[in-house]
Amino acid sequence: MTRFNPEFVWRCFHPDILIEAVQEEVKRLGVEMDPWKMGYFDFYRNMIAAMKETYGDTVIMMKVGSDVEDFYQGMYLACLLLFEKPGYMDVPVAAHFAQKEAVRFLRSAIYIPLDKEDMEKLEALRDAYGGIEILTNPEMKFVLSIYEKAMK
Repeated sequence: MTRFNPEFVWRCFHPDILIEAVQEEVKRLGVEMDPWKMGYFDFYRNMIAAMKETYGDTVIMMKVGSDVEDFYQGMYLACLLLFEKPGYMDVPVAAHFAQKEAVRFLRSAIYIPLDKEDMEKLEALRDAYGGIEILTNPEMKFVLSIYEKAMK
């Protein structure tokens, strides 16, 4: 999925080849997504949209005994789900999900819905920073604050 920009080349392939590629990636990542209902050219945008449809506005909680790698994975996925902004720690989405650690984490992720107070903060951040393409410090601090609150 990371070898080409689908927006430019997807029409060059027979649809069955693309559907097969999407099905393989869905199986590899362990996500639920219908390849026939893709609304974007980019697989990962579709994956995040499908996850948001399934889980809503959630954060991904690490299990007891999680390590720094799990923290990174949780932050990356939370930023994608909550703000639809790739590039946490300057890693592009396609490169991130090509890593075996990302696949392992995604397959065991625990999705926790946000409470009312956090939803209000999330909406305020989306209003304030939604027009900025890259992840902002206030958005990252918000995700961190949720993890800090959960650890208390």
